[in-house]
Amino acid sequence: MREKLIKNISLKFPHQVHEDNLIILGRDGELSVLNNTSKFLYENCDNESIHSLTRCLIDACIEKEDLDEKMVEMDIVKAITEFEKRGFIAFQNK
Repeated sequence: MREKLIKNISLKFPHQVHEDNLIILGRDGELSVLNNTSKFLYENCDNESIHSLTRCLIDACIEKEDLDEKMVEMDIVKAITEFEKRGFIAFQNK
């Protein structure tokens, strides 16, 4: 897992909110629709580590006692990796 901070580069990409989803036009010209959880991660990832983003998401959940922090973190890593691949975010040096 990367220990670098995540930088939200949303200003470079047009986006809009539709219902609970976030629609983003990526650098490749492809539209992506982020569900509510992915939208939360995208909107809160600026200058955060994976670990702090995990805590932020768990804290925002209503039924947090049912969550396994390691599983949540693994899911976040998958989502962040996809965000990076699509050019929505970039990792920056500490």
